[in-house]
Amino acid sequence: MARTFLKVTRTADTASAFSGLGLKHVPVIVQNLGNVAAYTCVVRMLEARPRSPIHEKIPLGEFTLGGQLVFTLQPGERTTVRVPFMRTRANGTFIAIVSDPLLDPNELTVADFNHRRLLLANLT
Repeated sequence: MARTFLKVTRTADTASAFSGLGLKHVPVIVQNLGNVAAYTCVVRMLEARPRSPIHEKIPLGEFTLGGQLVFTLQPGERTTVRVPFMRTRANGTFIAIVSDPLLDPNELTVADFNHRRLLLANLT
């Protein structure tokens, strides 16, 4: 079956991209581990109020969209992208979520921090 299998991870500069409020360009690494191109690969940046403990599962409905980037990712390709993100909270929980709406749709309803699609950060 032809399908993409997308994964997002942090770079060495991901955490430092969040200093201060306002528009940021957050670098993340996106991989297509599938066997077909992700022509509509979407990385969304979301933020929510602070959580304690941090690994508590948070419903995705509690997050607000801060930015997104749509691009094409070939099979086996790994690339670093800089996603625009409008940081509006002085502190909170941040996630980057990757999906391909056509071939690898997001089936998550909560932020499961051990999932290949999600990248977690604390905004301080």
